[in-house]
Amino acid sequence: MTVYVNRTEDGLQSQIDNFLNKVPNYSQLGLDATKLKDLRNDWTLMSWLLGTGTAFSTFSTSITAYKIVLRSGGNLGAVPTIPTVAATPSATSGGMEKRFRDLIQDAVRSGNLTDAIAKDLGIVAPDESSSSQSREAAQPCFKLSYSSGGYPLIIWKKGK
Repeated sequence: MTVYVNRTEDGLQSQIDNFLNKVPNYSQLGLDATKLKDLRNDWTLMSWLLGTGTAFSTFSTSITAYKIVLRSGGNLGAVPTIPTVAATPSATSGGMEKRFRDLIQDAVRSGNLTDAIAKDLGIVAPDESSSSQSREAAQPCFKLSYSSGGYPLIIWKKGK
């Protein structure tokens, strides 16, 4: 079994959420409660950061659009309001991904991690056959010919 940790922010956040919600069902893995609590604190802070970042990014876009309409003319409507956010969660020591990877390795070393449990926890690597098929489907279709000057030409269509 090959374990997998998502590398994108949203993907990792979702994967850790799934892991934290389901791991209490698998006490046979013997995972350290302190490590799980620390990972939960990291997850909470990261969720807050992602949500707050999205709210302020949306606000920034609205302010920019409002500024453009104000300058060039048009229906202004209401001035965008600054988003309100929840209270900031307590800071953590950081290293959320490393902590998550350590917990996965603890589960593997326990000897009680089965393929079914790993799949339920969302830590199984994606199937290689599907990714290799998508790579093959992505191969470009092109023709080679020579120009009148004897130089090679690559002829291909972008898209359809």
